This record gives sequence, C-alpha cells and structure tokens, in this order.
Amino acid sequence: MLRRHPLIRSSRAALVAAAACLLAAPPAAAQELGIPAVDDAPSLQLLVDQAGDQARANPREAVRLLLQALDGGAQRLVRSSSSPDLFVPVAARIHRMLRDDAALRAAFRAEAGPPAAEALARDELASLVLTRVDTEAGLEAALRVAQSAIAGGRFATAAALLARVEDHDLLSGRRALHHAVMQALAASRVGDTAAAEAARARARTLAADADSGRVAGVSADEARAIARRMGQVPAVPAAASYGVGLPGSFDPAASREWSQTWSVPLLAPIVMPTVGLGGVSQPSTVTAPRLPRPMAAPAADAERVYVDDGGGLVAVDRLSGRPAWTHGAEVANADSTDGGLKFTAVGEGSVVSFASQPGLLSRPGNGRVTCLDAASGAVRWDVRADRLEGRTDLEGLVPQGQPIIVDGLVVVAARRATVRLESVSWIFALDLDHPRPPAWSRVLATSGSIRFGPARTSDSPVLAGGIIYMATGTGAVSAIEPGDGSVRWLRRLPVPVRDAGARTEPWDSSTPAVAAGRVFAVSPDRGRVEVLDARTGESVASLPTGADAPVRTPAYALGDAASGSVLLVGESVVCIDAADPAKVRWSWPAIHAVAERPQGRVQLAARTGGGAPVVAVPTATDVLVLDAASGTELLRVPAAGNANVLLAGDQMIAAGPRAMSSWMPIADAERVARARMAATQAAEPALALLRLARQV
Repeated sequence: MLRRHPLIRSSRAALVAAAACLLAAPPAAAQELGIPAVDDAPSLQLLVDQAGDQARANPREAVRLLLQALDGGAQRLVRSSSSPDLFVPVAARIHRMLRDDAALRAAFRAEAGPPAAEALARDELASLVLTRVDTEAGLEAALRVAQSAIAGGRFATAAALLARVEDHDLLSGRRALHHAVMQALAASRVGDTAAAEAARARARTLAADADSGRVAGVSADEARAIARRMGQVPAVPAAASYGVGLPGSFDPAASREWSQTWSVPLLAPIVMPTVGLGGVSQPSTVTAPRLPRPMAAPAADAERVYVDDGGGLVAVDRLSGRPAWTHGAEVANADSTDGGLKFTAVGEGSVVSFASQPGLLSRPGNGRVTCLDAASGAVRWDVRADRLEGRTDLEGLVPQGQPIIVDGLVVVAARRATVRLESVSWIFALDLDHPRPPAWSRVLATSGSIRFGPARTSDSPVLAGGIIYMATGTGAVSAIEPGDGSVRWLRRLPVPVRDAGARTEPWDSSTPAVAAGRVFAVSPDRGRVEVLDARTGESVASLPTGADAPVRTPAYALGDAASGSVLLVGESVVCIDAADPAKVRWSWPAIHAVAERPQGRVQLAARTGGGAPVVAVPTATDVLVLDAASGTELLRVPAAGNANVLLAGDQMIAAGPRAMSSWMPIADAERVARARMAATQAAEPALALLRLARQV
C-alpha cells in the first residue's frame, strides 16, 4: 500500500484564499518545504537492517533474513546505507552487502545456491534474476536474459541488466568475455559510448588471454575473431525520430539563410493566457505586446511530422507540408489540456500522444494514451491511464510530459490528485502491441499540495544510456530500467508545501540532464540544482539558484553526454560544465536585463558529423541556434519564434500557437525535393518545389 504523507490540513475557504494569494503574489525568497513520502517498504527495511546486525555473529540467521526480504519484494525500495533520503531496491541493497562481506556471501550461496541451480534447470530465468542474482545460477540467468534481449532488439533492457551484474565476483573466464561482448554491443546501440568503449577494452584483454590459453572454454580462433570485432568501433545509430522533448540534430553545412518552406494551420489552436515578452515569473519593465503561448510539441521521423494540437492528431509530409492523415478529437485528447504542452512521440512504427497536465486539476477520464500506426494513422489502441489495472487508487491518473518509446514499450509519466489534497507521481510502461495490462507501473513520490495551484510543472522522463531518469515536482529524482521498471535508485527532495512563487510556463516540463556520469535536477522549489551520481544516486554537489546566482533560476535541465554540456533553462539559458558544475561556460542572454527570453521549449541537437552540439532557443520573435560549447550565435531564423521547435538535420519544425511551419535553407530544400522527384512518382516533391517557388 502507498504510504500517505498529508502535509496540508485546512478548510475549503482557507484553500481558496491561499490559491488567490499564490496567483497574485510575487515569488517568495523562502518557502515552506515538506518531505515527500516514498513508496518504500519499512517491513523489508527492518529485515535488511536485522540481517546487517546478525551478519558477523550469526551469518546463517542473516542469510535467512536476507532471503525472506528478497522473496518479500526484491524490487521494493529501502533506504540506502549512506543517506536517509536515498532509496534503492531490496535486491540492490543486499547485493552490496554480499559484495562487501565475503563470509556472508559464502553463507548466502551455500543456502541459496542449490535451489537456484534447480530453478535454472527449470528455465525460471526471470525470478532468478530478480531474487537470486548473487548466486552462480542467478548470474547465468542474467546473461541468458540479456542475450535474449539483444536478439530481440531490446538493447536498453540488455544494457541495464548487464550493467547491473558487471561487478559480480563470479563474472570471470568465458562468462566475463560473453558479458563484455554483449555490453559493448548493447551500450553502443543505446548511445552510451563510455560504457561501450570500456566493455570493448575488457573484451580485447580477455580475448588476448584466451588466445594465450588462459581462459578455459574459448578457442584461439574464437578469441581472435572477438578481438577483431572489438577493434571495430560500431557507429551509434542515427536518431530515427525527433521530438520537442528529445534531442535533435543539426547540419552545420546548412547555409545561414533559412526561409519558411511551408506552414499549416493547427486544427484547434490552444490559446492559453497571454504573456509579455518579459515572461511571467519576474516583473518586467519591458513594454511589449502580449503573446499567446505555443502549446503543441510535435515529433518527426524521416518522412513526416506529427502534431497533436488539441483538436486532432495530424501527420504531414516533412518536405511539402501536405497532410498525410488526420484524426479528430474523438481519438486525440481534446478534453485534457490543462495548461501543459501536448507532446507527441514517434518510433517503432507508432505515434503516441496524450495531454500534459502541470496543474492538479485532474478530472476522471481525461487521462488517455493514444497509439496510432505511423504509416496509415489507424488507431492501434486508445486507453485510459486510470483504467489500465482496474485499481481504485488510479482514479484521475493523468499522463504528462514527453512519452518515451523504447524496446517495444512506451514509457509514460503521470500524476494524480487525491481527495486528501495529495499529489502522487507515477511512471508506467505500455507494450506497443498489447497495452493491457501495463508492462509495469511504479509510484515514485507523494506530496501534499493545494489542489488548484497552476505552479507545479509536469514531469517528463528522459532516456540516457538506456536508462530512464525522472525529476518530479513531488520531490523524487530517480533512475529506472525501462525493461521491467526496476528503480536503480530514488532520491527524495523537499517540496514547496503551497507551491509559493513557483510560477511556470507550459513548456517548463521538468526534465533532468544526464552528462559525465551525473544527473542534474532542479529542485521542486527551484532553490537549488542537485547534482547526483548517475549510477548510485549519491549527492555530488548542490548549486544554489536565484536572480544573482551564476546558474540563475532554471525550471528544467538538458544534457549532452558527448560534450559534457548541461543547460539550465528558465527565463535564461545557462550552460555549465558537467564535470565541474561550478563552472559556467556561458549564459544567454549575456546581460540579464536584455528583454529576450525563451518563448517555447529549448532543444539540444547533435551536429551531424560530430562536434559540439547546438542549442535551439525560441524567443518571442525569432529562433536562435547557439553553439553549445561557447554560446556563440550560429543562426537566427527571423519570424519563427514563439514556438516549440525541433531541429532535424537541415530542417527546423516550429509549432506556434496557431500554425506549424518548416524552415530550411532554400538551396537545400530544392536539392532534396529534386532528388525525391527523381526517385519517386509521389506528388510531395513537386508540391514542395511549388511552395519554394512562391517563397523566392
């Protein structure tokens, strides 16, 4: 059962008064903070603690307690030994205890080893990986499951499992070689270049030992073949799809003169309360026209752009802007736009959409997840998030943020408000072929809050190195394995009791950044940027924020592992060094008083061909493309601003409040259109050339 943590006790009249004050009051310098509740297991915590007490004097009794804890809930969370605010799974806590205590480890294997070997003979691989991975049979089961995942193209699942056992003391000889080869392949496919290179180095060393006859069961010919294979650095697959909430790509060879190549109206523009050029979080002295907020967050693959504008889900040809298919409000989530971006994801032949809800006004039935076939637009399935498991505690569960498609699953962040005025953050995964029941689901944190505060941002997961990372407005920063939802670690942070002063924009969906083996997360009160070890969740640093702080006051973070760049984004964009978080590389605007502010979601994009990434910053009027290493302006696209943008090579898609447009260098657009005309009889290339002729 979820452990409740009520923080607020007040009458309806008091709540209404508090909400009115929040909407009118300027940001407060100090906020009342509360500690969120985590879905941990105190009874299992007691067993693990008792086992630790018994380990030296009575190892057999300690083993009995450890086995009881594993069988009672290997994936349930308990406090780590290092911090009361850091939680890890029971299995991970026990693995570390056994790793550090040889006598306890020997007693554990003497007791659990024979039954585990029998389970391996019965092919009970999943349960062995979950509860007996520290036995020899459990290690063998993990390697078999990882091999099966690689064979099925589930590289993130394989990479996470192989990382979980890479410090296993029984990983030697042929098993170690097998593990290193698989890890090199899986890590390279999920973009974790550091892990891939380390695994290749281990494989080359082990192969050399095998060639010399020092690894039993590996022939010299097999060892030489492995060595040759590991000497070839596999290319990281290019991104097959892009999204406003995902990394993009940018072609540095594109000319500096970009023009609009097409524009299509959004079916049902979502017109939110307008804002001035100076933003809403701080008083502005700039007199400026009021702007409607851009709410649509499109996605794209090689051929099409997909956008959910609240009135329908639309697919248009990337080159011409010609509609490919449209589905109306009966399929899309037109009833659930409570102030957040409408993110869309495309991948593995599917398009997934739902509405983000940063506030706490959850209405039963408004949280739907829709999956369409990307090619035809046919509905594959459409489900209510709060009806997936037939549980009463899911009533009003609302999906939010950027959906992540990985390993045949769509991973979804969600939140619900309870009748006790608590906000509960969830994360769950749906199989793209069979969404019911969910592949897995997890409660991350529960915190008290006023029901109708518009301040709490939506939660949005990010995928880095095959692991899902989350930083929720309810005070949980976590690392989650996408295959089975195992929580690697979860660190809780204090949350504002009444959301005081935490005004947000729709595009301020809370995301952590991952770079240099670290996770950077903005605290729920925006008072600090927490820097955590990506592997363990241990605290590395804590950076104060504020108008006079070097990192200013960010709402969300973005990271690039290749360059070690971390962007902290709010009313400004600050780039820091992931390896040295106190070092600010650059800030935009350079002068804080300058009127330009982000007016739309900022995106990081890798340069095709390598080099430092670029940063797409939409302003009230234009879109800037900055060099992520120096902050230098590389490109300014006039009249494309006030939009959520995504960069895809030599094309930029900008979704504004009322229309979505494409921007490209005219010469590149003409070259692509003529090449496609020569290769196909389809009408889109000719239509694209016609549109270009009108632009010239």
